[in-house]
Amino acid sequence: MVKCFVTGCSIGFLRCKEKITKFRAPRDEKQFILWQKAIPRSDRKLTKQDYVCAKHFKDKDLTKERTILNEIWKLAAEAIPSLNLWVTTIK
Repeated sequence: MVKCFVTGCSIGFLRCKEKITKFRAPRDEKQFILWQKAIPRSDRKLTKQDYVCAKHFKDKDLTKERTILNEIWKLAAEAIPSLNLWVTTIK
């Protein structure tokens, strides 16, 4: 199961029953560095294989696209995660 990189976030852990979309760290180097600075950890650095859940992004950075089978959450290209955000509108 994919876990959110943000320290203290329970998304992705077995005890967490919430289903929240997670976004992989950006491939773009400039954007990736901004993510690293926005969510520092003392034990390790963000890598391009890590994920951050949708709870750490502003509502304006998230859009929902409907397909025939389901809904897909998309993240704005310039979105930067925040340690202080806990968006509650996403379910």
